[in-house]
Amino acid sequence: MIIEEKDFILEYIDDHDCFDLSLLKVKNAKDASKRREEFEIVAYGVSFESAMKRIINYRVSKKSDTFTPRQYINEFKQERESLLELYGNLRK
Repeated sequence: MIIEEKDFILEYIDDHDCFDLSLLKVKNAKDASKRREEFEIVAYGVSFESAMKRIINYRVSKKSDTFTPRQYINEFKQERESLLELYGNLRK
């Protein structure tokens, strides 16, 4: 099974009840003519919850390089809520 969104791919590993996580990465960012985006595996065999935390941190890191603790927590919560809304609020 594969779960895919605009900036990540989760591939379910049935034998181990876990996921491989790929994130969209920019390649050749310094040379604009050669710049491209491609998915790169960043974690093998992680739980769904761990994968979600990594996706949230990835999205937060795209917003800025520096945060205060309060800013980071607020951004983390915002991205978490965004994912929950996208998937029908899994807490219900």
